[in-house]
Amino acid sequence: MVAGRTVSPALPENSYLGTGAALLLLVVEPQASVAAALKTALGKHFSLVLADSAADALLAAGEFHPDVVLAAAQLSDISSEHLVSTLRRHRPLAVIIGAGPDDDAAAAAAMRAGATARVNRPYAIQELEPLVRALRPPRTVLAQLECGAVRLEPQSQRVFLRERPIDLPLQEFHLLHLLMTHRDRVLTREQIRRQLWPGLPDERSNTITVHIRRLRLRLGDDPWHPRVIATVRGKGYRFTAPEADHSPAPR
Repeated sequence: MVAGRTVSPALPENSYLGTGAALLLLVVEPQASVAAALKTALGKHFSLVLADSAADALLAAGEFHPDVVLAAAQLSDISSEHLVSTLRRHRPLAVIIGAGPDDDAAAAAAMRAGATARVNRPYAIQELEPLVRALRPPRTVLAQLECGAVRLEPQSQRVFLRERPIDLPLQEFHLLHLLMTHRDRVLTREQIRRQLWPGLPDERSNTITVHIRRLRLRLGDDPWHPRVIATVRGKGYRFTAPEADHSPAPR
């Protein structure tokens, strides 16, 4: 199973990117047959992201910002307890733990770490589906952001530079939104990692550097002497709104 594979994709309802029509459920299930059954049954009601390990689940959570998580109590790499504590460290995310007859200790630890509910595994879809719906977070609608020549519309996931639309991959859109909401303030690499890539092991990964470089090019920023997304040596990055009449044209 590949983390991030989606069924009926939709914009997450309570992410900082706005609202979508369907609840987005992240399913963390190490057994392929169980995952396939959940995909068939729950995919009729929700948008799904599937992950077969806790590590892949954390990466998927950073990418897709799910509304609810359903995770097996016993995972192959790290404990469900650690998964729950890591997920909830960043936002009050609802996590359902699926526990079988031999999973009492693991499920209890996950509940102490902040899991929202425990259900029996094998799953009873007729019980699971209304529980997931009940845990749906409140609807949040965010206004568009304007910083100088850049306008970002969270609802439609569109970005305009000097009134011209620019195409951004989803994660670059997330990154730009985060930078714009902290305009003229320094965001450390660790703060960016926690918000967008909570599954990255540490700051040594070049993921953030690569996405910053690509975003600079899309915004027409000088990669050698950036002014829009400036590097603050030893600290992180600062977004400064480009002026409508003086910014370089996007490449």
